[in-house]
Amino acid sequence: MTDNGTEYVFPSPFLPSTAMGDDQQFPAPVHHPNSLATDTLGFSQPIQNQQPTQYNVFEYSFSCPPELCPLRDASELILSSSTGSTWKIKDVSSNVLFTAKKTSDCNCGACCDPTAGSTKFTVRNPNKESVIIGERFQDSSSCCSVEQHIEVTYPSGMFVGQVKRLAERSYELTNTSGDVILTMEGESGCCTKPPLQVFSGEGRQVASIGRTRGVKNKLVFMETLDIRSKVLLLIVTVSISKTDVGKAKANGGEGGRQHGGE
Repeated sequence: MTDNGTEYVFPSPFLPSTAMGDDQQFPAPVHHPNSLATDTLGFSQPIQNQQPTQYNVFEYSFSCPPELCPLRDASELILSSSTGSTWKIKDVSSNVLFTAKKTSDCNCGACCDPTAGSTKFTVRNPNKESVIIGERFQDSSSCCSVEQHIEVTYPSGMFVGQVKRLAERSYELTNTSGDVILTMEGESGCCTKPPLQVFSGEGRQVASIGRTRGVKNKLVFMETLDIRSKVLLLIVTVSISKTDVGKAKANGGEGGRQHGGE
């Protein structure tokens, strides 16, 4: 969105690729010695400039929980503010597939303490049943640091993966073993912020997250992307959308759209 209110036109987010044959082999991911292990869910230091492993994000998880089939079959989602800290998640036909709600467990008097609290993002289906839970923690004691991570689980407690924020517009998405499977990068401009681009370990663009109208965010991904990767991308889009709303309010409600914040 430019500062005169015009809508940013998204280019086609995906690079051309050849079809994957049945006999195509993908090397197993190499577990980084500093990455977060499945049984060590705490405050880890982000790994700077780590390249995603050449992991087959199209076959990362063969199974899909029945309640997430709408997400599995989707190729584009629009997130728009509903009321307060609640968002509607719609498909291209404007059908509401899910809602997302933000809740905080924060000791506001200790904002620089990473252990002071967390922010939870809960995604629910139209029956108001929780289907995805993301909990965000600070990774630094510095009040100015943007280093954060979000632990993503299903309501059953099954760990899906983690989203690590390394810089203002730089993220890593990891699987259950802590291997980086997707990276997200985006340029920052004076008045506009182009879409965040999402890349697999093979350097293939598989998704993008960008602003549409006002504080609405659009998540576009390859329909064949595996369900766990889509879950991680949805949670990070929800967390970005929450930040957008806060900045829009700080800039005077809907007038904040002219500032293109993330």
